[in-house]
Amino acid sequence: MSDAPPPDPISSRFGIILNDREDNAEDLLARVVGTLLAEGHVLGGLCQVTTRLPGGQNRMELVDITTGIRHRISQDLGPASTACCLDPGALVEASAILRRAIARPVALLVVNKFAGLEMDGRGFAPDAFEALTRGIPVLTCLSRQYREKFGAVSGGLGTCLPPEHGAVVRWARQVLATAGQQETSA
Repeated sequence: MSDAPPPDPISSRFGIILNDREDNAEDLLARVVGTLLAEGHVLGGLCQVTTRLPGGQNRMELVDITTGIRHRISQDLGPASTACCLDPGALVEASAILRRAIARPVALLVVNKFAGLEMDGRGFAPDAFEALTRGIPVLTCLSRQYREKFGAVSGGLGTCLPPEHGAVVRWARQVLATAGQQETSA
C-alpha cells in the first residue's frame, strides 16, 4: 500500500503534450484528433496550422474541430516587423468556439496550445480551466520553455504526455473511458 495521496482527478483529465519545436506538436495534435474522431468520440476545440510564408512570416490559423472551418489568428505586419503577429480580435473569436464546445458539452476539449498569453492567465487559459471545472477533459500542447510558468499558472495541474501519437491516444482513450463510466454511474 502506498502512502502517496491519490491522484487529483482534475489533474489526470488535463493532458499536456510537452514538446520541443522539432516535435511538430501541431501535426501531432491534429493526428490525435483525427484518430479519436474516427473512433466516434465527441470532440470540440481548436487545432493550429502554421504556414511559413516566403517573406519569413508565419500565417497562423486555428481549425475548428467540429466544423473544419479555419480562422486566421495572425495579422500581416509587413516584412520588416519583429512584433508579435497574433491578432487579439481573432483570438477572442476563437475563444467563442471553445466556449460553445464546453456548453455543448463535448467529451474532450482540444486547446491548440498553452503559450505566452496563457502563461499570463489570458488567451485560452480561462476556457480550458472552465472545461476542467465542468468535468470535461482537456488536451493541449505546451512547449518545454513554458513548463515552469505553466506549473504556476495551473497550480500544478496536468498530466505531462510525451509528444508521441500512441501515448497521447492512450491517455485520451483512458480519460474518455473514465468519463463515460462516471456518466453512467451518475
